[in-house]
Amino acid sequence: MRFTYKKPDLYQSSMPTTTLQIFSIKVARIRGNLQWPLHVFGKVAVRDVVDHNRNMIFDCPRESCQILNQEVPYLKLTGPTRAVVLVDPVTFEVDLKVKGITQAEDECLSFLAVHHINFTSLQSELIKNDYASKLSTLDFEIGHIVHSVEATIFVRVKTGSWPDGLISVPNLLPAQPA
Repeated sequence: MRFTYKKPDLYQSSMPTTTLQIFSIKVARIRGNLQWPLHVFGKVAVRDVVDHNRNMIFDCPRESCQILNQEVPYLKLTGPTRAVVLVDPVTFEVDLKVKGITQAEDECLSFLAVHHINFTSLQSELIKNDYASKLSTLDFEIGHIVHSVEATIFVRVKTGSWPDGLISVPNLLPAQPA
């Protein structure tokens, strides 16, 4: 989240803009010697014009890899931690590996950096992009959300404790015209 410790300046806080919502990343095809199920770990990040730092979408260490199979080939997304501003270009960085018996036997599932270009639509839309690498093809399902705004909310649990397993996830809705 942005602006949780400091107040944003006027420009950053008052302008609806086009953002990118990442709905899913699917391992659509595997090649080479890879076989299902896959024990997947690594990182998927996106970079935009806001600060050019990695905004993590998937971040899974080798020790607690995610098991994917043909029935459920989707990565469990862990982000982004702030809205992805869709001012050209946005870059997806992927470094995913399949866990072997030893670290030396790990295989590269997907290693790529691809640009996503906004073809300026006047309406929000769902887009599906396929990105192929040597051993796999990843399907990204993303949304262009026009005139969206980002908000940070504060929640305080007054009695009891925070529910186990409940996490916050950015959800982008189009701004309503005044």
